[in-house]
Amino acid sequence: MTVKSKMAELQQLYFDIEDVTCCTSENLNKIGNILIKYNNILNLFYKKNPDIFANLFQIGIGEILDHARMVHTSSSQDARNIFFIDLKIYLQQAILDCRRNLQMLRRK
Repeated sequence: MTVKSKMAELQQLYFDIEDVTCCTSENLNKIGNILIKYNNILNLFYKKNPDIFANLFQIGIGEILDHARMVHTSSSQDARNIFFIDLKIYLQQAILDCRRNLQMLRRK
């Protein structure tokens, strides 16, 4: 496991999210798989560098899961679609933030 390979993996996750456009069961599964992979990468680096990844790990994951919960508990399809797009955007931003932190780590 190298920082460079994990950065490439995060970039691929980011692009995988780009393909997701609406709230369907297939897209929910795709987002779920992306979230699991992102969480595994974040966990790995949080354990080694908690000072750099604490905010993403402690707050970011919780907020992403809150967005996912809103998608699943919404009563109307319109609301689910709105929350789904929010979840997508939030997850993309979290992935970018994680990549940025990894870049800082590489410079050290």
